[in-house]
Amino acid sequence: MKIERWTIVLVVSLLFISASSYLSQIYLFNKIDDTLFYLMQDFSFVPIQVLLVTLILDKILRQREKKILLKKMNMAIGIFYHEIGLDFLSFLKELIKNFKDLSFNFKISNAWLEKDFKLKSKKNFFKKEQLNLNQNNFAEIKIFLLSKKNKILNLLSNPNLLDHDDFTNLLWAVFHLTDEMFHRESFENLPPEDLEHLKGDLIRAYNSVLKEWFSYLNHLRKDYPFLYSIALRTNPLNPEADIVVKN
Repeated sequence: MKIERWTIVLVVSLLFISASSYLSQIYLFNKIDDTLFYLMQDFSFVPIQVLLVTLILDKILRQREKKILLKKMNMAIGIFYHEIGLDFLSFLKELIKNFKDLSFNFKISNAWLEKDFKLKSKKNFFKKEQLNLNQNNFAEIKIFLLSKKNKILNLLSNPNLLDHDDFTNLLWAVFHLTDEMFHRESFENLPPEDLEHLKGDLIRAYNSVLKEWFSYLNHLRKDYPFLYSIALRTNPLNPEADIVVKN
């Protein structure tokens, strides 16, 4: 591992200052025993100091930084769902067979707990065999995704998302689907193998957006109940959702 020059200069300078200080103390006060005694005392305290700084204080600071970073990441995730994700979920649900039979999984209520969201966020609800698509559907999906391409690229360039693997993978899945659609001028006369490939990309992106949505809603439930409330009342996957607040 290459050590930078400024690091070497700093280490040598600090050692020189420390040695000069001890030698000056010996020269001025002529108490070698006392100097060596306190030097050993300082060395004895070094392990405790390392423990306090690296394991305790550093851990506290890292946890605080992680909370701040998590808030920034969740802001970006919220923007994604507001601008792209919810429309994507709503748009494609009409193209999934037996979606209504599974819609009970998405009727989120105030009674849901963290364990409910975690359980849902780990499931792949749909398979490509459930997609009921024709050429016009593929063309509509292409138009939708291309209209959101710049927003997806902006989110991918957000450095705050680098530590959020699940959401980064979601963005790559959606971007890959967009890229596949972009490079096909027409969806007419495509071989069955290619259509199956596109369906696989589509359902991967859909499941990713759906799973991360549950995680995001759990964040809102814990930290922003007013945003959680409106998210439930505008849930695009719940046919019973109503923006009007009722008892």
